[in-house]
Amino acid sequence: MSNKHQRKIEQSMREIEHLFNECKNAQGDEILKLEKEIRKHLEKIRNIQLTIKKLAPHLLTENVEKLNLIKKEFIVLSESLFKEITLKYPIKMTYAELINNKEHHLFRLGILGLINKEKLIESLFHNLFKRQIPPHPKDEHPLARTISRKFIIHTGPTNSGKTFDSLLRLKESQNGMYLAPLRLLALEVFEKLNIEGTPCTLLTGDEEIQVPFSNHISCTVEKADLKNFYDLVVIDEAQLVSDSSRGNAWTRAILGLYAKEIHICCSLNAVPIVKRLVEDCGDVLEINTNERKTPLIIEKDNFEFPRDVRAGDALIVFSRKKVLQIASVLSQCNIKSSMIYGNLPPDTRRKQVAMFASGENEVVVSTDAIGMGLNLPIKRVVLLETEKFDGNEERSLSDQEVKQILGRAGGKGLYPEGYVNSVKNKELIFEQLAKKDEKVREVYIGPLESTILSLRFGTLKEKLSYWKTFISEVPYIRKIEITQQLELLELLPKYLEENLTQEQIYRAIYIPFDYSNEELLLTWLRYLNEISKSNIEFEKPLFNLGSDLEGLETAYRKIDLYYSFSNSFNAVYDEQWITESRDLLSTRIHNVLREQTLKSVKLCSKCGEYLLIENETNLCTNCC
Repeated sequence: MSNKHQRKIEQSMREIEHLFNECKNAQGDEILKLEKEIRKHLEKIRNIQLTIKKLAPHLLTENVEKLNLIKKEFIVLSESLFKEITLKYPIKMTYAELINNKEHHLFRLGILGLINKEKLIESLFHNLFKRQIPPHPKDEHPLARTISRKFIIHTGPTNSGKTFDSLLRLKESQNGMYLAPLRLLALEVFEKLNIEGTPCTLLTGDEEIQVPFSNHISCTVEKADLKNFYDLVVIDEAQLVSDSSRGNAWTRAILGLYAKEIHICCSLNAVPIVKRLVEDCGDVLEINTNERKTPLIIEKDNFEFPRDVRAGDALIVFSRKKVLQIASVLSQCNIKSSMIYGNLPPDTRRKQVAMFASGENEVVVSTDAIGMGLNLPIKRVVLLETEKFDGNEERSLSDQEVKQILGRAGGKGLYPEGYVNSVKNKELIFEQLAKKDEKVREVYIGPLESTILSLRFGTLKEKLSYWKTFISEVPYIRKIEITQQLELLELLPKYLEENLTQEQIYRAIYIPFDYSNEELLLTWLRYLNEISKSNIEFEKPLFNLGSDLEGLETAYRKIDLYYSFSNSFNAVYDEQWITESRDLLSTRIHNVLREQTLKSVKLCSKCGEYLLIENETNLCTNCC
């Protein structure tokens, strides 16, 4: 038995010798891989030695002598790797100081593992961030700090005229900017200003419409221009500073806008935290509180779908599938409906909204996309669902979500009063509607491109990873979630990482798209590959108008990526083709929505009444 173990040890020693020889012609990461293999064999030998120690002690001494020679060679290899690492990172410690009395850790973890265990690189980044990131993020915006700004907060419940009042001031300004939480809302304000005689340009991640002689911009908050001076800027839905995935866009705007007068529209519970941000900047602040113009009336009667649906209703569900199913049932009942959900292309959403606003469609079936201030003629909001999947789990609606969604009933200037109802959990939902708002206690910041790219060492992934762990000195400031960016960096092939600059990669990982969609991810990677080849024009994505709804939506998003990459990297692109292709796809999607069949409609097994999708009994309430 001991001979068998000895043969295994000798085999591992021969493998180690071969690996050392390979190291002589290898470089960089390849040496680290070989070093890891050597450590695996050393661990294997160590375990066998424990067995031999009991069975054949005479072999132990002979093996130890050979192992000592191998370990000496391993230490030399590690020192060579350490020198390479110190060329990339300004580590002050010498190799001898690092491995002093830590050889056992070196053989187990390797040189890079030992460096990480001693937190040498982490400490370097921590000190670097401490030197280059000011204690308060306001000081990352030096241009805004050169002027005295005046802030006017417009607060109050939904439909209290906050945005309306702000836009009146925007129209009076010499030049200005409106920052929207949604592309559709940016489009709505763009159209409103142009119709009312204020030339305005539209700027979102998906499209740009330049209007001649325009001094005003309507854009999504992420596209806020902090480099140019504005007389007046409106920031809408600023309570979203507390959103862990997008809040940094609002915080960045409040801290960094180079503008004389800034109007902030937000809910009452966000006023203290927004006030604190403004006061930290040393700017002037005024607060205007609006009252809701139309009362919200809670209906006591139970709502039966689809029997109780009436014109002016907004029926709320929380997935595309449910939106289509509800619309299908309504179609069977000869009720025309508009459909709004997150993945719907902007042009299609525009048409759907217009058809409801004009009265061509009697009701709107929507996800919570309508909760962000869209000016729709909604008389009553009915929750057909009270739980939503938030990306991690199925959960009940929060009180803020309930207030934002139900608050859209009885739009200002459209109806004298608004009505609300819910098919389930009515008491709980209406308790949430009446619940006193909890104060927003934190805001989110994101990594600024200028700060991250100015760091003089480290990979982009390391810079972002260590930025995430660097604690802000301001107690109410939190770091935004950057999981998508870090996962995209993980998915980036090595050859692209080596052939692209960090600036190019940074710009690419912040182009918004659904990276869980494999087709979109492959398109994203393809365009990065084209950038690495210095192509001045990107390949146009192919699409098939005969695809199903999901395929058509994905095709539209591919065109968005083509536009976003071309625009972000100053490539030549075919604007006419983009417009025509989007129109074709949008029209096709619009027609597919209109042609939806009743594949998923459920009927009561006794009376044939239409049922809600989640009904598990196959019986309506009258037949139960």
